[in-house]
Amino acid sequence: MSKKSRIAEVLGVVVLLLGLVVMLGWIFDISVLKSILPVWVTMKFSTALCFFLSGFTLYFIASSQVERFSSCSNSSDDDYIVYHADYGNPLNLYPSWYTSWG
Repeated sequence: MSKKSRIAEVLGVVVLLLGLVVMLGWIFDISVLKSILPVWVTMKFSTALCFFLSGFTLYFIASSQVERFSSCSNSSDDDYIVYHADYGNPLNLYPSWYTSWG
């Protein structure tokens, strides 16, 4: 395994865990896990889900054989899933539907 693949695996796990921690913050309503500082804007659940899915994808692509993904590197079902997890939610287009400031 090359050094670049190992770095990509580690970064994939870090992104996956970051998304998981933020999602747990939303599920259990722990404000410290939703944002770094209380005065900062929170990471939204859909963004945390995209972090989780992206980290998962990055880890498994980096840990697999390079030859296996060379033929399908331009079109991936994982990209479709990550895109639609965030942009496929119509509520993301209208923040006034689920916020108090709208």
